[in-house]
Order: sequence, then structure tokens, then C-alpha cells
Amino acid sequence: MLVSALFWSGPESTVVESVETGIVEGYISPPIIDELNRVLRYPNFGLAGEEVEDALNYYITVLVLVRPESRLDVVKDDPEDNKVLECALEAHADFIVTGDNHLLRIHEYRGIRTVRASEFLEILKQTVAS
Repeated sequence: MLVSALFWSGPESTVVESVETGIVEGYISPPIIDELNRVLRYPNFGLAGEEVEDALNYYITVLVLVRPESRLDVVKDDPEDNKVLECALEAHADFIVTGDNHLLRIHEYRGIRTVRASEFLEILKQTVAS
């Protein structure tokens, strides 16, 4: 979701804007920062090292950094995705906003719902309206 928000306007970038403006809180952890750093350096994105650093610094500034204490083994099809659940648990988050199908298949874990950005924006819209 964070990569999509950087490159394309749409629900993902709207979610990030909602975090930036303080409407909602977003969280990140060192393992997620590491993965984001690795992914943004893929040649197909065409980013220079400085652009990657700028993007990482932006997210580190906008999102609350948490350091998960526990390790999970929940996402069997892609164990690397467990870092997202670990971050959400440490943050006491209500939602994981993602486009990752492995996480979306979980639907809910320990009270944390996994939703697409568009679904999250609808939930947010209903919450603000009530």
C-alpha cells in the first residue's frame, strides 16, 4: 500500500493523506522500513538512491514507529507478511490497510481487520458522518 501511495493517486494515496493530516494514525516498524527500502530500489521503479531515502524519510516522519516485541507465524503462504501483523499488534491498531492478498485472506486477527484502502476510506467516511 505504501508503494502504491507513492506512485499512483487513488485510495492508497488518500489513506496516506489522511494519516498526514492527522485524521487517522498510521504505523511502521523497522522490518517494514527495511522491506520498503528493498522494494523501492527495484529497477522497474527507476528511483535514484536519494529518492528512495526521501520516500523512507517521509514515511518515517508521517507514520508512528513501533518496535514489535513478539514474532508471529500466522501468514503461512508468505511468512514475510507476518511483520505487518506484528506491527499492527504492537501499535494496537484497528485496521491493516493493504492490497496484499495473503493478509486480506486473514480478514481479522486479534481484533485487527485487514481491508483494502478503498474499504478503509468507506469505513472512515461512515465514522466521520456518524
